[in-house]
Amino acid sequence: MVDWKSRELHIPRTKNEELLHVPLNDAAISAHKTVLKSGDGKGRVFTSVKTGESLENGRQWFDDAGVEAKLKNFHWHDLRPTFTSRLRMKGAPLKRICWAQEFDDD
Repeated sequence: MVDWKSRELHIPRTKNEELLHVPLNDAAISAHKTVLKSGDGKGRVFTSVKTGESLENGRQWFDDAGVEAKLKNFHWHDLRPTFTSRLRMKGAPLKRICWAQEFDDD
């Protein structure tokens, strides 16, 4: 669920069963609003282009996109170092990067 006032995406169920609050920047807000306009306002936001069914997670579309692009030996987590590097190059604080990468200091 998107909290438009706080500009956060609330994810009630993650892989480790924790509630997650993801801050959204202007680009993310704009993209989310665009996607919402294409749906019927019910159920999940993202649907499969192939089947029209709700996507349960990003892996469904990611794996299909990799096959379509003829990528070999390319995995979801291969993007993490790129994401981290780009955050740092944009000046993100290390604490924020660690949070985004799910490194916990507890």
